[in-house]
Amino acid sequence: MRNTTVECLESPGKVLENNLVSILPKSGMVLAFELPQKRVQPPHHFKKYPKDKYEVFIILDGMEVPGEIHVQGTLDLLHVLTDAGESFLPLSQATVAIETNPTFLLRQTEVLVYARHMRLSARWS
Repeated sequence: MRNTTVECLESPGKVLENNLVSILPKSGMVLAFELPQKRVQPPHHFKKYPKDKYEVFIILDGMEVPGEIHVQGTLDLLHVLTDAGESFLPLSQATVAIETNPTFLLRQTEVLVYARHMRLSARWS
């Protein structure tokens, strides 16, 4: 990653360190999201397949993340987790609550959750 900052979850926004280049193994990541961009993204040139939207609640180490997952057909969380393996699951309309700082809520249109760090996942009806 380029132009990274390190911040403590107890006080987000307080920068502890700036780096021009950072290397972080995937296994060390729990959650990832993209900061708002100043430039306009080019249009995507791929075909989208219709997917159903399901509300889910995910617990990670020290975090709770309610959001929406989009899959084709009926949601089977065991299948989603089995397929995810060493990858990230995309969630939309996510709100990240951090255990050590309950007053701070991170609301993102899209987040990526590393499947191996999930401690509980449940579907809301």
